[in-house]
Amino acid sequence: GVCLMPLATYPLIAWGSADDLSAYTTGSGTPTVTGSVADPFGGTGAYTIDDNDAGGVENKYKAVTFPANGTHQLAIFAKAGTATTSHVAVFDNTATAFRAVLALAWSGGVPTATIASGSGTVHGTISVGSSWYLILWAADNIVAANTNRLYFYGATTTAGTTGTTTYYVRNVVALDYMDE
Repeated sequence: GVCLMPLATYPLIAWGSADDLSAYTTGSGTPTVTGSVADPFGGTGAYTIDDNDAGGVENKYKAVTFPANGTHQLAIFAKAGTATTSHVAVFDNTATAFRAVLALAWSGGVPTATIASGSGTVHGTISVGSSWYLILWAADNIVAANTNRLYFYGATTTAGTTGTTTYYVRNVVALDYMDE
């Protein structure tokens, strides 16, 4: 599932099963999705999305339900592939508007996360080992009654960009014992 969670730091507690990104709906183009990729927890629940169409955008999406209007926290795991920048987006299909587009600019396998468009906040990126990063971010202006989608791109929301990115989507809670 989509990770709606309190924002904190280590340790991570994961539950449930990882999402099967190959089963997500194809939004644009014909992205190649490779499964059974090593994930950050030692399993093989990660998926690589390949946008290899220089003339168009390729992505996969899942309909998501938010419990209320406003700002919502999300967490995703990502690992560099061949894309120089990767996007993950919250899209309001009813309003035909990107609520937030998370951009991961990769350099040496390390992401710099920003909000490329829409409105939101990047709370941070955490290295979780084996070149995996947990990205904590928020999307603003969510309308809960609308049809919302979470999009994953091999590269970006711009036609002409190509590349691969590996994602792992699972429910997590990050615990912070610093105040105890």
